[in-house]
Amino acid sequence: MLAASAVFLLALATPATSAVRHNRIAPSAIGSLRLGMDRQAAKKALRQIRAGTLRSVQDTHVAGGSTYLEYSYYRGYGIDSYTLGFLGPRGKPRALRVARIVTFVPADRTARGAHVGTSLAALDRMYGSAMHCGPTIEVGRGTGYMPCRVGAASKRHIVLLLSKNDVSGWTVGRVIVQVPGLKIPIVQ
Repeated sequence: MLAASAVFLLALATPATSAVRHNRIAPSAIGSLRLGMDRQAAKKALRQIRAGTLRSVQDTHVAGGSTYLEYSYYRGYGIDSYTLGFLGPRGKPRALRVARIVTFVPADRTARGAHVGTSLAALDRMYGSAMHCGPTIEVGRGTGYMPCRVGAASKRHIVLLLSKNDVSGWTVGRVIVQVPGLKIPIVQ
């Protein structure tokens, strides 16, 4: 009887844990969103990951006749959101391709388990010397960002953008997948 009860309770617990929706973060994709996609394919992938509704668009002219369009999609208060950055020749919207994907979703995970909310100490244990952190970007007294790259800068890679304030230490605030050589700042 006790064994049957344990099996029944385990069966009840299993669907609850598998119901948590998450996307795998790889150096070239977050879930079904992939670097290099055109806008139509990216729009379809956004529906698959339920990214929310379009809330803002930012257009940045890049040296050399290129443009960078950044689309932000929010669900709720913006915690469950994604940002897509498209890069391509100015004046040719059909030639734009996904160059950066940003997730703010804590359930999205890298292969080693890094996600929004992971502490710097935990990242050190996960990645060690494979993680390369850049200089701190100060945005105010006691507040700042620190980009930490996982993977070669010359290839598609993951950037774990850590944020810090006076109350908490360094934690991942967003996870970014991007093409090599992208000159658009992560924090604008």
